[in-house]
Amino acid sequence: MKFKTLTLLALLVSCSSNAGLLTDFSGSLDSNLYLDIPNSVGSVSLNNSGTGTLDFSTTGFADMWQVRNNAPFAWTDSPTVALNDTWYVETKVSMPGTANGRLAGLTFYGDVDGSFGEFTFAIDNWNNTPSVRLQGLGDNNPNVEGLILSSFNPSVYLRTAITELGAMDSYTFQYKAFELDTWTTLTTKTFAVDNSRTALFLKNNNNPSQASFDYFYVGTDSRDASTQFTEVPEPTTLTI
Repeated sequence: MKFKTLTLLALLVSCSSNAGLLTDFSGSLDSNLYLDIPNSVGSVSLNNSGTGTLDFSTTGFADMWQVRNNAPFAWTDSPTVALNDTWYVETKVSMPGTANGRLAGLTFYGDVDGSFGEFTFAIDNWNNTPSVRLQGLGDNNPNVEGLILSSFNPSVYLRTAITELGAMDSYTFQYKAFELDTWTTLTTKTFAVDNSRTALFLKNNNNPSQASFDYFYVGTDSRDASTQFTEVPEPTTLTI
């Protein structure tokens, strides 16, 4: 009898077959994720050191409120769904440090490079009190505040459920402080906006500034993306 030794290597796998994008940034940039940096003031770096984060940094003022001068985006195409169907966007964002005048999280925008976002759902630390906040761009409407976060190292899970209603879409904004928490709904709003791109972003009023994203999910599966990454146990040797 001959014996064959098989080694099962530890892999990082996704459990969602419906996801348009599901990445934990543990390796090279996902082929469905693109960087949109309108000019050289903003910068985006991918951390490949094994920590599994997408790190945004800016060397100057990164605007996206009125003219979108240079706010860095990491974006993917939004899924195409049927009328009354729902798709989901989820991430975990951290914004280390205590500098004032920053926000980072989720936004939606059109399919032209350089477009500014329609609204932001993000950690907002613009007035020395970091919190979860939904706010419109330009007219700043809506402006809805949720959880107040740690001022030293604010981080939060963010999720948006988008239901296709034709000319208008319904957006439900949810957050949680820790992975095992249940989602808290901040608000549900109906917008007529171009959401053909879904993006992670950083906006700041300081020099320099940074934010980190642990994972990014965009797809039609309603399961919690933060629990969809499954570690296979350490390498095991089987003898046949």
